[in-house]
Amino acid sequence: MFPRVSRVKSGGHVYEYLRIVETVRNGEGRSQQKVIGNLGRLDLVGDRLDVLVEKLKSTVQEVVGDVRERFGLERIVFVGDRGMISPQNREFFNSLENYHYILGHPGRRDARAQQWLALATGTWIECPRGTRVQEVASGEEGLRVLVVESDERREFEQAMRSRSMERAEAHLKKVTTAVERGRVKQAAKIGSYAARALQKDKGFRYFSYAVAGDGQFRYYRDETKFKAEVGREGRYILTTDQLTLSPQEIVAHYKELSDLEDGFRSVKDLIEARPVHHKKDVRVCAHLFIAQLAQVLMRQLRHHLEQTDTYLSAPDALEAMKSLGVAVLDINGQRQVLAGGMSRDARQVLQILGISNTQPPGPRTAQKCDTKNGLVMAN
Repeated sequence: MFPRVSRVKSGGHVYEYLRIVETVRNGEGRSQQKVIGNLGRLDLVGDRLDVLVEKLKSTVQEVVGDVRERFGLERIVFVGDRGMISPQNREFFNSLENYHYILGHPGRRDARAQQWLALATGTWIECPRGTRVQEVASGEEGLRVLVVESDERREFEQAMRSRSMERAEAHLKKVTTAVERGRVKQAAKIGSYAARALQKDKGFRYFSYAVAGDGQFRYYRDETKFKAEVGREGRYILTTDQLTLSPQEIVAHYKELSDLEDGFRSVKDLIEARPVHHKKDVRVCAHLFIAQLAQVLMRQLRHHLEQTDTYLSAPDALEAMKSLGVAVLDINGQRQVLAGGMSRDARQVLQILGISNTQPPGPRTAQKCDTKNGLVMAN
C-alpha cells in the first residue's frame, strides 16, 4: 500500500485528495491501482499530512531496525520500489555498515533519470525473461545506476500508449469541432478548453496545440514529446550502493520483489485469505498462517512448473486438480476412500510434482484444538 494524490473536479473547482491505494491484478493479469481508503482533501488535512509523510519515510528504518534486533542479521540488501526513495532512507543505509539497498528510481518526473536513460547507448547484457541491462555513469560516488529494458513491459506500455493517444485525440477533436461550429470563439477560452482536453488520458505527453487568434485552433502530435515517450517505453532504472553484485544479480534480486508482491496478491485474491470472519486473535492468526502455508505451496508449484516446458501456470494447475474426484465406499463395514477421474492436465501436474500415488492416506488419530493456547493435541 502507498499514498497517492488524486485530483477530482467538482463544481468548477479541482480538489486534491490524499488516498491510500494498493496494487491488484485485473482479469488479464495486469497490475492496477485500487483505492482502499480516503484520508481527505489536501487543503483540509493540514498538519496530519506532515505527520503521515514523516511516518511513511521512517517505515523503512523501523523495519530494518526490527530485522536487526529480532534476527541479528549483519548483512542486508534492502530491495524496494521507487516509493521507498527518500533522502532520509539513503542517508540511513549509508550510515549502516553491511546494509545496502537496491531501489527502483522514478523515471518520468526526475531530471537525473532522463540523463541516465540518455546514457544507455552501450552494449546490453542479456538477462532471463526477455530482459536486458546496462550500467551507466551515475555522476555520484558510491551510487550505481542500471537501466533495464524489458520486452514484456515494452509491449504493455506500447498498448497503453496507443489507447491513451486514441482517447486523447478524441478529446482534442471535440475542441476542434467546438471551434469550427462557433461554440467557442475567444482565444483565451479556446486555450483553456484545449488545456483541459490535454489533461485527459495524459494527452499532454503526446500532443500540443496552437491558438493563433479568436476562432482558430490546431492540434498536432508533438514529435519531441512522442520520441521521448517511445524511448522510455519498456525501460526502468535501478539504483544501488552495492558494489559487489553484478548487473544481472541486481536485476534478479529486484525481480524477486515482484515475485513477493505477486505472492501477497495471490494470498489476497487467488488463495482468498480475505475476508477474515474470525473474531478471536488466535483464530485470525491461524487463518493467516494457513494462507501463508498455501502460498508456500503455490510458490513450490510454480517453481516446478517453470522447470518444465508445460503451458500450465500455477492457477491453471490448481484449476486442473479440481477434476480429481474422491469417493467414499463402505465395503463389508470397512470405510475406504478412493481418488480418481482426473483430467489430462491434472495427471500432467502430478507427474511434474513426482506424485504417483493418488490415494488418500489412511485414517489419522483424532485431534482437537486448544483455542485458548493455539495448540493442536492428539488424542
